[in-house]
Amino acid sequence: MQKISLFLLAQYLCSTTLFAQNIGDIPTATPTNPPPTSLTETNTPPVTPLPDLMILPWQNLSLDPDTVRTTKDARLEATNVIKQILLPDGTDMASVAPKRAPYEAARHELKDIISGTASGKTPTLAVIPVWTKIHDHDLIALAIVDSNRNTLKKVVHRLLTKSRWDESVRSKTLNKFFADTIRELAQTLNLGALPAAKEDMSLIIRNQAVSRRLNEIDRTALALMLSAPLAEKFTVVSPLATELMTTIHGFYGQKNSMRKANREVVARITYEKPPIKATLPTSLKMTLSGTDAVFGKTLPWSWSEPMTISARPDNTMNIQYSDRLSKELETEQLALNRSELPQVAKIKGAWAYLDKGRAWGLQMNDRLVSSEDPSAIKGHVVSYFGPELNLKSSRGWPIHEGAIIYIRKGQKSVKLGQSFTYDGMKVPTAWPPASSTNKP
Repeated sequence: MQKISLFLLAQYLCSTTLFAQNIGDIPTATPTNPPPTSLTETNTPPVTPLPDLMILPWQNLSLDPDTVRTTKDARLEATNVIKQILLPDGTDMASVAPKRAPYEAARHELKDIISGTASGKTPTLAVIPVWTKIHDHDLIALAIVDSNRNTLKKVVHRLLTKSRWDESVRSKTLNKFFADTIRELAQTLNLGALPAAKEDMSLIIRNQAVSRRLNEIDRTALALMLSAPLAEKFTVVSPLATELMTTIHGFYGQKNSMRKANREVVARITYEKPPIKATLPTSLKMTLSGTDAVFGKTLPWSWSEPMTISARPDNTMNIQYSDRLSKELETEQLALNRSELPQVAKIKGAWAYLDKGRAWGLQMNDRLVSSEDPSAIKGHVVSYFGPELNLKSSRGWPIHEGAIIYIRKGQKSVKLGQSFTYDGMKVPTAWPPASSTNKP
């Protein structure tokens, strides 16, 4: 038995030796696309600029499926009207978007997007058609969005009464009625004269749904209605087609260009009466609250007030509520003013509390020095704080978000109201020591 086992072992070793000797005779194919030789050498396409102008698919907010299906031709004709006026040489994005492996499975989502080069000098924009119900009216709107930042620039709209809508359906002129309404809106747009973006504060309006009852106004439509007037004064993140915009940015490699909100306004709308038979004008109760969108801390303001929605004689919507929200946001805008340096609002031993925080641009371990005497007072960011400390800036506004710095040098020289700036010394320092700009 032992001899048989030794014989089998010797036969196995001989066969593996012969295989090893003959393996070099097997022809091997040279790969046409050899793998990268380093981690930085990849086949990823470069970042590509977004098209000058895009026309996105219709956003049909809370419309029943039968209405969407039966009006498909009317919406297609209206889209062609937008293309003829704003982008006559546009083509479908699916045929021109760069190939990018992680997103190829979603290329079919681009086939309904028209993109191209706009005539004249315009920023990179997206036109988003919107259709929703406002009780006994239909709201048709064109939202203009900065496609790089995904921020709302302008909204033009028309309110169509149910009687006019029903008449166009009975007379089989719905396609023309739809196209004429869109043509009127598109011709009022001046894409080269939109307000410049404000980089200090960016906010997003969210509508907290109490319920989803028949004839209730869609919450995305409410967010758009509240965002439109605020977009004239502030930078407002668009509530429309967010997932589609993310996909577009992915195809073009623009992953980090979409603006993130640093302040959030939550609106909770309740009806005085059941909205089943509601008509315009209608009275609502709106409860507003705010949060710091960086850390999610609740801002110390919240209130309820009446809101009225009505139709103007020129077929536009009139939303009436107090200007308190605008004033609160103006205060937040002042607190995030990037042209002002952080100032000391509180001193606690070796720690100084600044009136600017992460939303302003301060990050953990950022090295700061006194703007008055950079060599005498030095520190670095070690933590953040929120409205729970109830601090007030020497500039006059309450601090809802700030940073705490540890003073490494000159602790006894720190004073309230003292300004800090970025340390110009590069860390860790090279040898021999050299000074360079720490921040762009």
